[in-house]
Amino acid sequence: MLFLQKFSMKGMDDRLAQEFAGALFGAIKDTVGLEAAQRVVDSGFLDKGIEVDASGILQFAPKVRYEHIQHLITSFVSQFTKDFGEPFAQRTVEALYRRMQKQSRNDRQVSEVIFKLTPRNFLVNEKVKQLSRDDLEKSQIELSQVNKKLEDLNAEFMETTKVLIRRDIELTQSNERLRDLDAIKSQFVSVAAHQLRTPLTGIKWTLHALLEQRVGGLNQEQQKFAQDAYKSVMRLISLVNDLLDAARLEEGRFGFKMQKQLLTPLVQEICASFEKSAQEKGIHFTLKVLQNDFPLLNLDKEKVGIVVENLVDNAIKYTAPGGSVTVILSTQGDRVTCDVVDTGIGMPKGQTTKIFSKFFRAENAQLYQTSGTGLGLFLAKNIVEHHGGIMSFTTEENKGTTFTFSLPVPKSK
Repeated sequence: MLFLQKFSMKGMDDRLAQEFAGALFGAIKDTVGLEAAQRVVDSGFLDKGIEVDASGILQFAPKVRYEHIQHLITSFVSQFTKDFGEPFAQRTVEALYRRMQKQSRNDRQVSEVIFKLTPRNFLVNEKVKQLSRDDLEKSQIELSQVNKKLEDLNAEFMETTKVLIRRDIELTQSNERLRDLDAIKSQFVSVAAHQLRTPLTGIKWTLHALLEQRVGGLNQEQQKFAQDAYKSVMRLISLVNDLLDAARLEEGRFGFKMQKQLLTPLVQEICASFEKSAQEKGIHFTLKVLQNDFPLLNLDKEKVGIVVENLVDNAIKYTAPGGSVTVILSTQGDRVTCDVVDTGIGMPKGQTTKIFSKFFRAENAQLYQTSGTGLGLFLAKNIVEHHGGIMSFTTEENKGTTFTFSLPVPKSK
């Protein structure tokens, strides 16, 4: 073990720091060789005024600062720990510390200096031994105070836990009541819709017969009244159908009939049925099929038709005359994708999170178009997800909206 005999720095603390660094250097040199010990010094301390001379002794220039030595000691300890593990490093540091204490006339100062230089988890036992009786009593008082605080915190925690348990029970009970109420509401809606459907269908066919003049001719004013009544009845029937579909979907009675078929003919057929209404409103309506060959999909034609109809109908409904609606069919990876892009009213940012909720309609949509159930997008999203698909959208108020749904291509067996 090598210790320095010459010191260029002033002050007991600096001298002890240098001596301890030199002792650690010597320990590394004795265990792993001069080259490994010198490598630690060369890796970052030459410019700090710390180097190894030709005799293999650690030297410190006058410009060396205390914190540089402290950093060097940390590097030595890290090297020991890396090469031999922490227990060996602990024993080596303790041995050097005790040797320096024996050689010093002021072991208290040695302790104070070296304790500051070593990592926190080193020399723990030695630090405890240096505590005076007053220090121990003071520590005991502090520990008692901390223990009292912990006891108070634990008591507070227990009270909080009791309150949380009570709240959890109350919330569980409230959720159960809400579920019961929701079930009752769904049942009522289903029954009411069924009861309304039959008389509405009768009224529809009666008005249809009047408009077809099967029971006699109508003058122009009577014809207009009958047409308005027929349109109103059709809106009511559409509302009833949406209510019934939503109820069946929630109850698991929607009756999906999956078959392998192409999505393209279905989308083309639906788009063709909307061409007239788009033209009458002055909207540029386009279908873009981006490729010739599409893979077969496992889908329910009627249910996916509901999805496409809802998206196209909404796009035309909420787009002003002179705007455009574009339906795009494409494939992306192992999915067939349908985009419905419009230049309509869009949606306010703060309301987009509710767009797929039952009965939800954005405020600007209610002002623009008073009729609507708020069930179309709820149904569309659930139908797409039942097919293993994904429904998403992007929107900007007063700029337009794009709704996208994609359906997976079945894996070939």
